[in-house]
Amino acid sequence: TENTNTNKYTRSNTPAKSSVSVPASLSAGGANRTANAGSSNGIFYSELKMGVEQMKMSVSNADLNLIMIDARYDDTEMGTCYNQGAWTLTFSQEMYNALVAMEEDFGGEEGESNSMSSQFKQYIGQTMTPPISYKLVDNLSTGGYKYELKVGEGCSGNTVTGSYIDTLRWDDNKTKLQTAFKSEGVDGSFSYDDVKKKSTVNINFSMGSDNFTSLMNLAECSTSQKEGMSGDWAVFGFTQKYSFTYNSSKETAMIKAKGKADDSGGYGEASMSFNSSSFGNMKMQYKEKWNSAGSLTYVAFKDNGSSTWQTMSGTAPGSDDAYAESDYDAQGYNVSVKVGSDNFSSSGSYHITLEDPSSKPEAIVGYGEIRGSETFWDYWGADNSSTHYLYGADNNSQISGVTITITPK
Repeated sequence: TENTNTNKYTRSNTPAKSSVSVPASLSAGGANRTANAGSSNGIFYSELKMGVEQMKMSVSNADLNLIMIDARYDDTEMGTCYNQGAWTLTFSQEMYNALVAMEEDFGGEEGESNSMSSQFKQYIGQTMTPPISYKLVDNLSTGGYKYELKVGEGCSGNTVTGSYIDTLRWDDNKTKLQTAFKSEGVDGSFSYDDVKKKSTVNINFSMGSDNFTSLMNLAECSTSQKEGMSGDWAVFGFTQKYSFTYNSSKETAMIKAKGKADDSGGYGEASMSFNSSSFGNMKMQYKEKWNSAGSLTYVAFKDNGSSTWQTMSGTAPGSDDAYAESDYDAQGYNVSVKVGSDNFSSSGSYHITLEDPSSKPEAIVGYGEIRGSETFWDYWGADNSSTHYLYGADNNSQISGVTITITPK
């Protein structure tokens, strides 16, 4: 018989929510969103949707872990590592419904190949042995976080071990979540602040001396920004950086974008820079608008040094357009990094951290980029008054002599 239970599992011992709601025009596929996947020929819109897909993968994994540990909470002895195969869980219809709802919010659909819900549907109503080891503590006192959950493949004493280890931290009110992961060649984190209604995902891929960094934040629109919009809405900030070696010299390319989107479409503005010891420095600027089907309806660009925008296709949004905002900033903090009374100005990529991030990506709570006169910072930590440190993002070396001040906007 067809299941009629549509109730969703509600977490009470772990954070109840892991992400802002994602506008349909930014999702990567699914019911009524199929046209989104791979249909864009723009410069940054397709990259933005790729960032949302990365965010979906991270959030779905964290949601599953938070559901399982929430259900096990009363039977968990704090500080004890529970080895894979040594503990069980009854997987309910409500748990399955919660996974489906989260994936649908990212543009997925029930039964989608390789989704968390499709993998766990077979366990509905059964007592199962989850394929993870975990350790939960409730006495953390780092950067405003109280709880820490380590998830991996095994236990060595009271330490979680494995080729992958996820670390989830949250505050006493269970409103600020920070999740970090580290495996061979890939590390990163995502966060959710239920007070500021903001999500951030930060992913880094490394292969030899080549490096790819992607940072995206989504924040619910303010009341004034929602005018004329429909469904889920968000302002976004998006940065991608590529560092690679060419002819024995280090080359760097970057895309930085910000904009606004809802279920019906979106609009964004971006700049792409290329710093090369072989070819010099170049910069391009772009404007792109898209509809609910994921098709671009306006593309324009401005060449390096030019003052004139050139329209490639479509019509620019007018002043009364729902997406025609003067400021799309999704950031919730002002970040100041100084040496004495002067702004820190050494060109490079940086992490704002709570401690040495070499083996603890969960310690990274901010990112910065300085390129000559251009500087930007993003922060997603739980407590902006905590002691913060600055590390080089490419080499994990600490930058001494700086003062970091973070204030809410």
